[in-house]
Amino acid sequence: MSASNGNTGAANELAEAFRLLFTDPARSESLCRAALARRDDPTAQLMLAGARRLQGDYAKALELSDALSQANPTWPGAAFERAMALGGLGRHAEALDALQRAAQFGPMPGLWRETGDRRWALGDRAGAEEAYLRHLDSTPPFEPLVHQAFAAVQQNAIADAEAALRLHLSHYPADPLAIRHLAEILSSTDRYEEAEALLRRLLERTPAFALGRYGLANVLMHDHRLPPALEQVDRLLAREPRRLEYLNLKADILGRLGDSEAAAACLETILAIYPNDGGAWTAYGHALRTLGRRAECEDAYRKAIAAGVHVGEAYWGLANLKTYRFTQPDVAAMRDIAERSRESDDRTALLFALGKALEDQAQPEAAFAIYTQANAARRARLPHDQEDRLDAFRRARALFIRFLQNARRGRQPRR
Repeated sequence: MSASNGNTGAANELAEAFRLLFTDPARSESLCRAALARRDDPTAQLMLAGARRLQGDYAKALELSDALSQANPTWPGAAFERAMALGGLGRHAEALDALQRAAQFGPMPGLWRETGDRRWALGDRAGAEEAYLRHLDSTPPFEPLVHQAFAAVQQNAIADAEAALRLHLSHYPADPLAIRHLAEILSSTDRYEEAEALLRRLLERTPAFALGRYGLANVLMHDHRLPPALEQVDRLLAREPRRLEYLNLKADILGRLGDSEAAAACLETILAIYPNDGGAWTAYGHALRTLGRRAECEDAYRKAIAAGVHVGEAYWGLANLKTYRFTQPDVAAMRDIAERSRESDDRTALLFALGKALEDQAQPEAAFAIYTQANAARRARLPHDQEDRLDAFRRARALFIRFLQNARRGRQPRR
């Protein structure tokens, strides 16, 4: 075999070893050893150390990375691998020293995560949080599985993204960046209890991470646990009392709690700071309608329409006043906005309002055509899987049967 063929074979083996490093470290190790049998290669030795570490052999990983660090004192990869091996052996202070040396060479994926883990293990919670927050602020390049997850999200391959993040967390359970993005995926698929557990785990180590607390407040709200959601948003507002996202979230939670007076007061705070916020004017109109303040309610919806944001929802709010009657200029304006707007929930609300306006003007056929268009647009965006619905029905039926059976025996059923 020629030298060039040997080099090509070793390069191919190393490429495959890197691809399998986190998913199949034992196979990755075999490929690294095969490459090293062809020629001595520091990169292969470094990957071999990583493969041994990922299989739990921290002592061998330290032996290999120690030798590499001594032979290559300015190689940040070797210093970082050595630090992770030391951390795995519970030698946290030594690992932290090694990480600080590695940091001198510049940014490195995972460096601040590992620093946070080591400081946490040493009882330095403040230092750990500082490191974790720097990790959460990371910019590309990311660690391989996290990068893979982000790429999958961009391609809307959500299941693949979730799998990559879970695998990453099996190696690095406290990684706040991976925890945060996995929680977002779970929340977006209505798995609120799992998302909540992850976000509380995240906030245990990074209590000052506002985006994590905001996510937790949203998860609790969507899971209909409103008082604890309000508690989380109040903690956010204690730090940033003028932050629009937090004020809007608080108003939403208060409205769901049925405290329309407090919701309206919160929205008045928003509008005093952001007087041109169309979404806030629409929400304020909803609150005022609940409170029976009809004239102010209409005025709020009109201001939302003038602001040009959430126009459809504002028009639909006026339509829902029942006794309100749209004018011909209103109908013309709604038609014009609908023609210029892209498909969205707000456009659908606008179409429903337009249908109501045409109905009020004794144009039933035109109203029916618009209602049909609105319902078709709404249906196209509603997720519906018949098998999923049937499965949910079967599980609910089984739960209630067990409930009835156990109630007769004086026991509570297991969920």
